[in-house]
Amino acid sequence: MGAIRLTDAMRQRLSRPIGSVLDEREFREKLLNYSYVITVGDRVTETASRFGRDADIQVVDHKEKRRERAAPRGIFVRRINVRNPAGTLSEEALSAFKEAVNSEKPVRIFVEGEEDLLTLPAILLSPRGSAVFYGQPDEGVVLVEVNDSERERCIKILKEIGFEEKTIDEYRRDC
Repeated sequence: MGAIRLTDAMRQRLSRPIGSVLDEREFREKLLNYSYVITVGDRVTETASRFGRDADIQVVDHKEKRRERAAPRGIFVRRINVRNPAGTLSEEALSAFKEAVNSEKPVRIFVEGEEDLLTLPAILLSPRGSAVFYGQPDEGVVLVEVNDSERERCIKILKEIGFEEKTIDEYRRDC
């Protein structure tokens, strides 16, 4: 399959938060309430580490608001490199996220391209009760608690952008 490119309409739809938007104080409080945390984005990953909680899975691209930046501070024991071109969600990215879920933690996934859409595999493949945090530019940090309802919404989105159900099921197995 390779990668699926999002339509402009779908990109617009996914640019809106899919969870609760938190300010910095709320982020700090919520972050420490979860035993399994995923961060998507360099600033969110670094802020979580500064608050004393390195995420179990950290998804970064060494960019912030599309500008190059230094790698976020934080601890990880394994790094997985993946290509995910801007405006796409690659099967390679799904595979990398599944590998991260099944690896010793913390894991950092470095994305060559764009990391934003890896929020979807994070919701799909992380354990129930996990917290997925990602940055919403100029608004704050979005929290999505992984549960059956959020997973179903994620599956619906993945199907809308072109993933087949059998592909989705294949990645969900053993996670």
